[in-house]
Amino acid sequence: MSLKPFVLVVGGPTASGKSRLALELAAILGGEIVNADSMQIYRGMDIGTAKPTPAERASTRHHLVDIRDPDEDFSVGEYVRLFRDVIPEIRKRNRVPIVAGGTGLYIRGALGGIFTGPARDERLRSQLMEEEDQDPGALYSKLRRFDPASADRVQKGDLVRIVRALEVFSLTGKPISRLQAEHAFAD
Repeated sequence: MSLKPFVLVVGGPTASGKSRLALELAAILGGEIVNADSMQIYRGMDIGTAKPTPAERASTRHHLVDIRDPDEDFSVGEYVRLFRDVIPEIRKRNRVPIVAGGTGLYIRGALGGIFTGPARDERLRSQLMEEEDQDPGALYSKLRRFDPASADRVQKGDLVRIVRALEVFSLTGKPISRLQAEHAFAD
């Protein structure tokens, strides 16, 4: 029976020593570090991010660092998909996955605590925005009809959240509020 955990998480506020602790744990446990810092995802964002040094990367394998350019979009949903791909790879090498970072949304998403939903549908989003352009407030009214709980949580002008909620409903047939509740982060 292996005593290695499925995943070990080192989280906390900025400058609390997460990276140092993760490196020490990796050395002791035979681990690989999985980044959970939203800024370390981006290439060239080295100042102020406490990104692992070349020496640290050479001593311990790091994942999900420098994987996007700063002008590229990146979402928690993409992070979760990449995270779920890399963890089995680490386990296949009989190594301990050590998640380190301070982006709680990434950590919660990776551990199954938030609903990330289906991928964006740009055509559907364009149709929804066209509908809103033709009749301002129409999308909020539609959201109120299909998902009153979500409508209660968003401002009428918050088109980003309104469009996402309607997109998820259109693609899944279920209100995003219900899907989010089913995936709530449990203590």
